[in-house]
Amino acid sequence: MAIQLTPKNSNVQRLIVADKTFSLLVEGPLKKIIQAPVDDIQLDDKTAISCAIALEKWIPPTGWFASGKEYSGLCTFLDLFRRSGGLHIKIEG
Repeated sequence: MAIQLTPKNSNVQRLIVADKTFSLLVEGPLKKIIQAPVDDIQLDDKTAISCAIALEKWIPPTGWFASGKEYSGLCTFLDLFRRSGGLHIKIEG
């Protein structure tokens, strides 16, 4: 299964990640912001910015995004949450 994150800002590309990758965020640093389970939710711009702020101090575990690419994955999420203007998050079959 995969999670699709579609930004409301059309200048920002959507992101599709493995369910396990996104679940670690929702169960960890984003737990107080995004309520699990995530199957089809909308985040407004303020909530997306709150997600970025929560991730700023987070240290990703080894192998979280891709082996050796943990920090580039974190930067991808930070950029997405900051510039998205809000997000539609859904499970992709």
